[in-house]
Amino acid sequence: MNPDWKLEEVKPMKNPLLLTKEELNLFLASFPNWKLERRAQDGIEILTRSYQFTTFIQAFGYLSKIGLLSEKLDHHAEIYNLYGLVKLTVFTHTTKNLTHLDRLFAYQAELLL
Repeated sequence: MNPDWKLEEVKPMKNPLLLTKEELNLFLASFPNWKLERRAQDGIEILTRSYQFTTFIQAFGYLSKIGLLSEKLDHHAEIYNLYGLVKLTVFTHTTKNLTHLDRLFAYQAELLL
């Protein structure tokens, strides 16, 4: 049984809708490695996910895929990389909230593994 959001077309969203608490909770229950956090500097809710790869080359390969996804969606994560560690942080800068675009990005990032 696929939630409807898994079928969203992978394309930019001009005015992405804000995620409801129910939508956010369903996503987090489906993908428990994604975490809901608040940025210390402004309290904005963000989604974060850390990936641990065995080698830098594996991490860099994944980052290349994330770069292509970012361009396809016109939505760019904050990215941290240290050797095999990759950390992604997403939220919609224009709304300063979590939107359907963030959920789509996070879901597609999981499919790239």
